[in-house]
Amino acid sequence: MKNPSALPYVYKCTERSTGKFYIGYRFKNLVPAKDDLGTHYFTSNDYVKENFNNFDYEIISEFPDRKSAFAYETQLIKETKSENQINANKYNKFKKPYRKSEITEYCLLPGCGKYINSSIKRFCCKTHSARYAALKQHGKLDTLVWLNSVSIKRYSCQIQK
Repeated sequence: MKNPSALPYVYKCTERSTGKFYIGYRFKNLVPAKDDLGTHYFTSNDYVKENFNNFDYEIISEFPDRKSAFAYETQLIKETKSENQINANKYNKFKKPYRKSEITEYCLLPGCGKYINSSIKRFCCKTHSARYAALKQHGKLDTLVWLNSVSIKRYSCQIQK
């Protein structure tokens, strides 16, 4: 069970012999940051993890949520970018935090037509998902006609140009 004082945090590990450093963040900790880093968690960077005993580490800050911690880590990596930085961070490639994906699909509920910002989701909200399931279960949803109307809506914008 997660300890209520176990908050997401940003940390810095500095190699004693070279002065090179690594900045990271963690949000899956089950214990407070001071008890987690160096005891349960040894960073996601393979080089730092393998040589952790050669590094000094410090907790820079703790945050109420993971988005804030990720945003701060991103900002800090950008601000401290130098030759001494080890940050070939596989999870944070200097992207904007939680960037919205491109609109690729429409809600499947007949008559809705709202855009969906995900290739995984099929509906714009839970209500539409439930309505669609009920219509389908009671045989009141003509899937073939609906799919054809979606195709026409999708491509009619391109044809008019």
